[in-house]
Amino acid sequence: MENLTNIYKENYYQILGVSVNAPYESIRKAWLIKIKKCHPDRNLTLNDIELQNISKKAEIINSAWGILKDESKRYKYDLENRLRRAKCGICGTEGFLSYKNNLVVALCDQCFIK
Repeated sequence: MENLTNIYKENYYQILGVSVNAPYESIRKAWLIKIKKCHPDRNLTLNDIELQNISKKAEIINSAWGILKDESKRYKYDLENRLRRAKCGICGTEGFLSYKNNLVVALCDQCFIK
């Protein structure tokens, strides 16, 4: 499975303002609305620092679109996001994911040491 852990700093659904169950067309429409607001031609009065911030925001919006528009990438993103928030399989406290022998197991620090 492709490692997508570096993208969890941002919730792509929240960035685009759509629900997790949103269809492709809703995601596309939300992306177009957000990305148009970041276009340099719509922000002619901004100084260089503000333009850099708008540019970074556009990168984040395009990253969200890049994952959510592709069915397989979106599936992997959703799967990893659900697993990342998993509770420990032994005691139920918040844990972390452990990959071993192609199995994904959620464990907390206490149960991992046992």
